[in-house]
Amino acid sequence: MSRVPDDAADAAPIHGPTRALHWLLTVLVLTMLILGKVIDEMEHRGAFELLRNWHINIGLLVLALGTARAWARIRHGFPAPVVSLTGVERLVARLVQWTLILCTLLMPISGLVMAVARRIPVSLLGIELLPALPERIPWLGSAAAEVHEATAILILICLAAHVGGALKHHLLDRDRVLSRMLSGR
Repeated sequence: MSRVPDDAADAAPIHGPTRALHWLLTVLVLTMLILGKVIDEMEHRGAFELLRNWHINIGLLVLALGTARAWARIRHGFPAPVVSLTGVERLVARLVQWTLILCTLLMPISGLVMAVARRIPVSLLGIELLPALPERIPWLGSAAAEVHEATAILILICLAAHVGGALKHHLLDRDRVLSRMLSGR
């Protein structure tokens, strides 16, 4: 495949705060997925409660940062794509990007609903934000758990597509899609 011409003139750099938020959310969401799997395997043994509390705290951070990212995308849009992207690639990229952004909202919200429905108080750094309900709401806890698990699967699928697309552009197309997110240029 031939090298695509340099498209520096038509795609603005991606600014540091945008890149920082992208990578911070990436690390936090991957941490949450791993931590969630570990918690599922623990079955209320050992450090279960400590890890669950960390999971909730990080989830609240993901919700705050995900909200900021969604607001920034709604207010300012996405950075201009590089010229070499086809119409289909632009469409798929936007679909995956918006799905990941929505998942950073849906995942923690479903987790909060699940916790509250299961009578688990929600605290942030020891400060109770949502007290435990007087009674469990089993149907709501189960529904929220299903959404939480389905969202985790959707995140993994979109993440694979996102990383796969970035690597395809870097290794095969040799354009600036990946380098812009790594260095901003």
